[in-house]
Amino acid sequence: MRAFVLLLSCLTLSAAPHPLADKVAPGATLTLEFPALAPDRQGRTAACEVRIPAGYDGTKKIPLVAWLAGGEGGRSPSAGFLPPGDFILVGLPYPKGAANPAQPSMVGDFGKVWAYHRAMLDDVHRLLPNIDRRSSIIAGFSNGGHALDGMLRTRNGPAPTDGVPTNSILIQGARMPKPPYSDPDSADGARGAKVTLIQGSLGFTVSDYFGILIAADGGGTGYTSIGQMQSLKGRYAYVCWGEKSPNRRSGEAFARALKGKGAAVTASEMKGIGHAFPESEQAKVREWLAKVALPGCAAAK
Repeated sequence: MRAFVLLLSCLTLSAAPHPLADKVAPGATLTLEFPALAPDRQGRTAACEVRIPAGYDGTKKIPLVAWLAGGEGGRSPSAGFLPPGDFILVGLPYPKGAANPAQPSMVGDFGKVWAYHRAMLDDVHRLLPNIDRRSSIIAGFSNGGHALDGMLRTRNGPAPTDGVPTNSILIQGARMPKPPYSDPDSADGARGAKVTLIQGSLGFTVSDYFGILIAADGGGTGYTSIGQMQSLKGRYAYVCWGEKSPNRRSGEAFARALKGKGAAVTASEMKGIGHAFPESEQAKVREWLAKVALPGCAAAK
């Protein structure tokens, strides 16, 4: 009975409006801050920038496009690889203290990175509940591709069942609203209570939030490809690498791994290119999204 009452009260809380809900408007750019999270790799307060398209209609489903930048990362979105159309854009930074111990310039603690990103994604979904997960896109270059590979193999908290708000976690048989949290194992619950996440094999991964995966010259390395991905059947993936890049072999390996888990993979070697994601390849990605991935996701609904 106590769990049932807790469930009802928490579902009511999860339906509370987002603090920035009144700022949502066509063409708006919003910055969501997460002071309870670790600073980003650049030492700034954890935050992500959300851009809403000029043609936004809150009554219609719309894809979210998350960008994982190379190098130190950043909170700014990127849209150069997208075809014409309406997309919500978000830039996801990397947390400080989640580097690869053997190569500090690289991300490496993917449990921390995914906990960080999931907190931000849950808040974006709370702000914009009409996001269409199936046609949403996550794309990364270099460190962003490495992060995508590692996070696909990382689970954090069990997935909600049908009929339960997606911004929730399972706690001892009840569900609590899931606000941003400070580490992978805990969350600040209702009225400041400390709530422990229950880890499980059905936990949310990147592929539970996105139906389309794009990796440019990143992923497939020995330290990013640790652990098993869940099934990627029904997902679309585009993996490209430079012919002259040191990531050539690992890019090929990442494409094979995604295909082995059931994703519909397009693999592309960028001839004469080193470590880059040039406009020539972004044009190919735009065409692939417009003609293959987005129509495929729409047909599967």
